Amino acid sequence: MTGNRFPVELSLEILKDFVPVVPWTPEEYSRREFLVLPLFETYYRQLQQLASLRGVCQDWNEIICDIIYTHVVLPCHPLYIVRKTVGILRHHADRIQSLTICDLSWGYYTLSKEGRKESKALVDRHLKKYLGNAKTPIQLERLVLEGADSVYMKRAWRRKTILNAPTTVKHLIFSNVTIAVSLALVHLGKYLETLAIRGWTYWGGERYPLRLPKQFQRLQQLVLQDCFIDEYATSKLFGRIGTLTYCPKRKKRIQQSQLRDLRIQGFTTFDPHRMATTLCINGIGKGLTTLHIYFNHGRIASLPGVVVTVSHSAGATAIAKECQSLIDFRYAGTIERTFFRHLSKSLKVLALAVWAPSICSDESTPWWQTMDLGYFTPENIGDVISLSDNRYHLERLIILIQCWPGEPDPPASFIDAVNEGLEAVDIPFEVKHLRKGKMSMV
Repeated sequence: MTGNRFPVELSLEILKDFVPVVPWTPEEYSRREFLVLPLFETYYRQLQQLASLRGVCQDWNEIICDIIYTHVVLPCHPLYIVRKTVGILRHHADRIQSLTICDLSWGYYTLSKEGRKESKALVDRHLKKYLGNAKTPIQLERLVLEGADSVYMKRAWRRKTILNAPTTVKHLIFSNVTIAVSLALVHLGKYLETLAIRGWTYWGGERYPLRLPKQFQRLQQLVLQDCFIDEYATSKLFGRIGTLTYCPKRKKRIQQSQLRDLRIQGFTTFDPHRMATTLCINGIGKGLTTLHIYFNHGRIASLPGVVVTVSHSAGATAIAKECQSLIDFRYAGTIERTFFRHLSKSLKVLALAVWAPSICSDESTPWWQTMDLGYFTPENIGDVISLSDNRYHLERLIILIQCWPGEPDPPASFIDAVNEGLEAVDIPFEVKHLRKGKMSMV
């Protein structure tokens, strides 16, 4: 140490206790299990307290500026919060690496059309002036857009707001979005490496066209959580993944996927058979090393007293056959006995679901008591090894215990049966509860 200056390492150690953490994740925002406005107000006060320490010395000023501007959370509604916070863009915009633009009004305010228009315009002006200036170099790599009414609602959003974003943004995350999601994708998709869409419904067809870039050339990870999209949107989205590459075997250029990580989470319109078909597009399945999929059970009640059974177990096998490069495969759906024989030889992590028999006492749904829980039950857990023919050598096994929403945890006898089955599997394992109502780990 020379003079009165602290070493940078010591300054960081002192300041780390003052650094606030964004109090929700994009996944939590999409589920809307709690109100985010009061959480943000507390977070913002903590951020102001941290900023007040910048005057201690020049080193602290630089360190704190980096901390504050590495990830900026920018509300777009309600107006009073926007007025209070939007000024953060006036300084050090060139340091921003991650930007979250979020609607905080849900659950608190019924905003007028004029109020929404005014707050959105205020955010737009600041983004354009401080991040959209062609002369200002930006480092923005991660963009999170939370809420259906955000700054990307116009087709010219990128050109008129953040001009350089397409060449810098590599990670794009949406939570609770509308069809306007495509207005952001059409400009930003070309250079994306990761894309996550949470809480998206699209049944638009020709009336509300889905606009996408010609290619997602660099996309390596795709997350779709709680997405209800029709087959048109599915085929168009997955059909754009990849880049045109010459194939000597076919003697022509083909769309070749670069996707390595695919996660289908929460409630979804996908079923195993549709998923297996989708994985064949552009060779997507063949290139995946990570695949996480969660499906509803194959048996549903369509009308009171009427039960429809859909065979999904064969679809799981079709998925396994298509994905022969997987290292991490997590599948919360029913499977058949032959499933294990078709898993990737490189598989290291495997997660499979077992369904606890329903203990719901509601007499209007007696079919829950007799539901076909599929082949993979606690007594068959050992088949993970015995049926593999030594094709793969697992390093980790995860058993997902499925429960229906509103039900208590499975009885102790069921948990005991799961643990007994795992005793025969001589590899590290975990047991997790997967609540069907939210598809969340407990």
